[in-house]
Amino acid sequence: MKTSLASRGAALRATGPVLAAIAVSAFAFTASATEDLNVIGWCDITDPELNGPFEEAFDVRINIKTHEDPAVAQTIIEQSAPGDWDVFHTDATLVATHVEAGLLAELDPADFPLDDIFPQVLRRDLHFVDGKLYAVPDVFGWNTVAYNSERVDAEDIASYDIAWNPKYEGRIAVWDFYVQIVQNVGLAMGLAPDEITMDNLADVEARLLAMKQNVGVIGDIATIQTALATGDADIVLGGGQWIVTGLQEENPALDWIVPEEGGIFYLESVGIVASSEKKELANEYVKYLIGAAGQGRFAMNSCGMAMPANSKAELTDEERALLRWELKDTFLEDSHINHYYDQELDMAMIDAWARFLQH
Repeated sequence: MKTSLASRGAALRATGPVLAAIAVSAFAFTASATEDLNVIGWCDITDPELNGPFEEAFDVRINIKTHEDPAVAQTIIEQSAPGDWDVFHTDATLVATHVEAGLLAELDPADFPLDDIFPQVLRRDLHFVDGKLYAVPDVFGWNTVAYNSERVDAEDIASYDIAWNPKYEGRIAVWDFYVQIVQNVGLAMGLAPDEITMDNLADVEARLLAMKQNVGVIGDIATIQTALATGDADIVLGGGQWIVTGLQEENPALDWIVPEEGGIFYLESVGIVASSEKKELANEYVKYLIGAAGQGRFAMNSCGMAMPANSKAELTDEERALLRWELKDTFLEDSHINHYYDQELDMAMIDAWARFLQH
């Protein structure tokens, strides 16, 4: 697999202020819920509109700890007592790494509507290990470029080169997630994510540092989304439909694009923690998330809308239009799946990112 999440890099990301910043939330329809289900995942799993129907149906309270990096999440699970966690919401490209670490339980394919999952995202090389299913895809989307169409020229936004255009000095926000931004910079240089190596990382870093003069904001998801919404930034590198779809009703000028050099698409997947003592309930929850009703709610979550993996997701025509449903196949064809790297390259990227932040 591409990354050893027990690496020093993962450990660094999982300590100090990072852990302190991770949020915990719980939603319950009834204070007298008879059971708790503990979930660790991206912020899009926290929406009460998504979790509420399951909580009510199963008389359960869902407790959620959010992460922005599955490396952090794996470290948290590894350092927790057995039984502390039940469901793990992660990046599909890291499922095999989690399995290798003993973190995920085997799933029964018959429990899930796999025939309804878009074939481009039901990747056997990602979700199956030695022929056994360990996670199922739930939502996906693009980490490309989001922007304000009233303040950015259409011909400029068509290419990642806009990030180096002096016309936009101080007007660019960058997501503080080194893997994604390094990959976006790589695309601008004609490098697919899996073509970034130790041999060319210095060139990628030089291109990254050259962009810094145009950057006015660097931050987490909430920070870059707020910067775009308030006008503190006109362009978000690393953003996509998940940044703008919840903001477009208030400001229709906010948009996103897959540039001509291509995009990075993320694929989120969900599995059951191997040490969970509530595997049956956890399995029901995963079934709900992947089912048509759950998928419709998941796609339209308040943290950041995303494409559902289930082709039969219950969505209105308006919601499909917001998600650009009709363009998903083209966008997938023009994009590269998010990529994680081996320990040596991962650490080198972390060092390069630190120099970018300090530059």
